[in-house]
Amino acid sequence: MNRPTTSRPKALTAVQALARIVEDRGGNFAVIAAIGFFVLLIAAGAAIDFGLALTERQKMQDALDAGVLAAVRKTDATEQRQEIENIFLANFTGDAVNFTDDLTVTQNADKSVTAVLKLRTRTVFMGIVGIDSVALAVRSSAIAAASDPAGPCIIALGSTGQD
Repeated sequence: MNRPTTSRPKALTAVQALARIVEDRGGNFAVIAAIGFFVLLIAAGAAIDFGLALTERQKMQDALDAGVLAAVRKTDATEQRQEIENIFLANFTGDAVNFTDDLTVTQNADKSVTAVLKLRTRTVFMGIVGIDSVALAVRSSAIAAASDPAGPCIIALGSTGQD
């Protein structure tokens, strides 16, 4: 008995298989839409993380400004640093701060005080692509006016004039 012979397709090489996939147009919209959705999701998440980082940076700036304004009346550099740390912690509600590594306080020749604070804030969405935190840095300087028996004059600016 003779069996009928059927022709078997030849095994495709890797290059031929890749060429066949590239030439096939069926289902391309679904693939492109899935990739586009992922990219759009990452971009939206990065925008949200960036906004959160800017908010955190503003909180840092406000707390450091308060600390430097309070510390400028102190004459000893150690007391100035301690005052900045205390006031900062009283006003900042963000992540934990390691003042030893993150805070630099300089007593300048003109009797002004300059503080620089560098922190990292955690990201929410950018962790998906491996960016777990963003570096933030703020700087604040203040100079004390000549001694006035009436005490310091502090001018506060509000957005509406009623603050």
